[in-house]
Amino acid sequence: MEEMTAIFDSLVEFRSSNDKNLRKNYKKAFKKAHLFLVKRNEGQKREFIPFDLAGQFAGENKKKLKSTFKKEYGKPIRDKQLLSELLAFCRRHGLPKEQFQSSNADDILFFIEHKEKEKKAKVIPISKAEPFEREHFPPFFDVREMRLYTGHAGNRYQAADAHLRKIGSGISQSIVAPTNHWLQLTCPAGFVTERERYWQVAGVFKDFSWGKILKPGNRDKRVFFSLGVDFKSESLFYRLDCLRSGSAKLPEDKIHKFDYFTKGLPLDFRIPFDQMAHLSWPMLVRQARQFILEQEKVYDHVIDFIWGGHVSKSQNNKLLEVGPDTITANPSPWLSRPKDMKAGIALVITHEKDMLTLAGKPHLAQQVTRKENSGTTNAYYDINSFHSDGSSKPIIVKVNRADNSTGFIIREEEVRQSQGERSRTHLYIVHDFDKKNNSAKVLKVKGDFRKVLSLNPISYQAGIK
Repeated sequence: MEEMTAIFDSLVEFRSSNDKNLRKNYKKAFKKAHLFLVKRNEGQKREFIPFDLAGQFAGENKKKLKSTFKKEYGKPIRDKQLLSELLAFCRRHGLPKEQFQSSNADDILFFIEHKEKEKKAKVIPISKAEPFEREHFPPFFDVREMRLYTGHAGNRYQAADAHLRKIGSGISQSIVAPTNHWLQLTCPAGFVTERERYWQVAGVFKDFSWGKILKPGNRDKRVFFSLGVDFKSESLFYRLDCLRSGSAKLPEDKIHKFDYFTKGLPLDFRIPFDQMAHLSWPMLVRQARQFILEQEKVYDHVIDFIWGGHVSKSQNNKLLEVGPDTITANPSPWLSRPKDMKAGIALVITHEKDMLTLAGKPHLAQQVTRKENSGTTNAYYDINSFHSDGSSKPIIVKVNRADNSTGFIIREEEVRQSQGERSRTHLYIVHDFDKKNNSAKVLKVKGDFRKVLSLNPISYQAGIK
């Protein structure tokens, strides 16, 4: 049942696919169709899929696929009401309909779910049929060939070597072409694809073959869903990722923000070669598309986070950095509660350790500590942290349970400490603090506080004249 649903859902997407060949093939299938799959979509409207098109997609012959559908739906039926709905469906979507209006219309049959069948519907036997054509539907991934090419991943390629040229041609046909086919079939409405083009780069066989699925307005954000073949781990994969290499890669700080935001989320799925025996195009496409649709909000949110500093929803045990445009000034200052300060500082320490670890500096992460105020130093800050280059990064922390209020108490000594070209002091304004979920947002401030903060005196040291 799951595979039949996957076939149906995938073929419905052909109608609005970004691939003109898939749209053309979908439309062409209606010209000579005499047998249809009928199922209600999420909006409870009936969808009609030519049975031959399902066979092309599934890569099975008619006899076998009909047997599969008969087990689930019973024998196909002739039904005037369904024929009328089919005509309306073709008019609505600009599909060929002439054959459904001719004298042969009585020969049109429908596979329909048991719960929708009319009791009086006449059952028509199915004749033995020929294998389907495979136009626009290349064979599924061949595990044996994938294992063969795995041994060449990362090795040098020389165009003068006839054997290596043959290997490259094989990878192009058996790995790259199916990868791009998977990409086009999976791409949901509202997204576009960027296909895989090369199987070698700079004279080296690639370790992977993959393409991207993203929203057209986000091409420059370099965040996308990717799917393909990973030779190193010997698996198919689909995941949410960002551009990590090449001349157009994301800046390192944004890569670290992406990794921090997505840490702990189920965004990378693998299917090992040795688990592909019962996998097919319908099952693979359904899994990947469902993943993309389920994680679309994460895709949108992580782009907003790393590029705009906007956070629409906090995440448990995470401190998410926001931009200054997300903060509104509040003239009424607040005092951090001692318990909130303790928990907030602990959250900042964890955040700093995570960011240094993601930057490949675990030895520095281990040295991040809360500053012990022994009274023997004139330094006023809360946390000893580090930049990725190893330089010191003292942090002053202010914690608030409120949302985007910036009013807070800061001491003259802390302001004075931020001045001067050599000052390394950072101010972390932690707000939207949720102690229960151990989450918050943070605005990070660096520089002379007199220049970057609006400072208003609210108390004086007084004595009798």
